[in-house]
Amino acid sequence: MYQRVIGMIIEIPGPPIPLQRARVSHNRFYDPQYKVKENMRWYVTREYGVLKPLEEPIFLELTFHMPIPKSWSKKKKAKFLNQPHAVKADIDNLCKLPLDAFNEYLWKDDSLIWKLNAQKIYSLVPKTIINIKDIS
Repeated sequence: MYQRVIGMIIEIPGPPIPLQRARVSHNRFYDPQYKVKENMRWYVTREYGVLKPLEEPIFLELTFHMPIPKSWSKKKKAKFLNQPHAVKADIDNLCKLPLDAFNEYLWKDDSLIWKLNAQKIYSLVPKTIINIKDIS
């Protein structure tokens, strides 16, 4: 039995990873992040069960909890906790990995994403949060 995807909030542990471009080697294209995408899908299946890909327009909210550098003092860490993260990695590249990884898994195609809201914040627990909402 499939679970309902609309209204789900999916947490993927670990530091958010920007999408890398496909590579060419020996006149063949390959995806250097194939295993990363497979691991993301495996984790979601394990935690949330088998999901039926959406075939209707969706509103997606992505929150990237970026790691705080270990070299920072406790005072500086406390000051920046939950504040905007305005350094590399670019937010558009961070968005591309989950959008690409969950094609044909959470949604039939990422062209179904009607609206996208994304943010990066500093956090003590790095993770990616995907909130799948109805367009209404």
